[in-house]
Amino acid sequence: MIIEFPLPQAEERRSLWQSHLGDRHHLTQPQLNQLAASVDLSGGNIRNAVLAAAVIAQSQVRPITFADVVQGVASEYRKLGRQLSAELIGDRVSIL
Repeated sequence: MIIEFPLPQAEERRSLWQSHLGDRHHLTQPQLNQLAASVDLSGGNIRNAVLAAAVIAQSQVRPITFADVVQGVASEYRKLGRQLSAELIGDRVSIL
């Protein structure tokens, strides 16, 4: 059986980002708002993006940054056959 769930809305996504990121990150409230508004992923995809960001940050022994999260989002979007939004592409290009 397949059960479809609607994607969370921006406010729900903000809560998901905050809960999955916890306290050990260096994202500002405007950055969290940007993620909530522009990254329309499911809760599971958000979790995966945060886990990917955590691996990146842990490998460099530092807290999670916005750049790490954007890389995690890019990874999730690739899995889904989607592309990053224009506003996040600029952030990602500056990272690479």
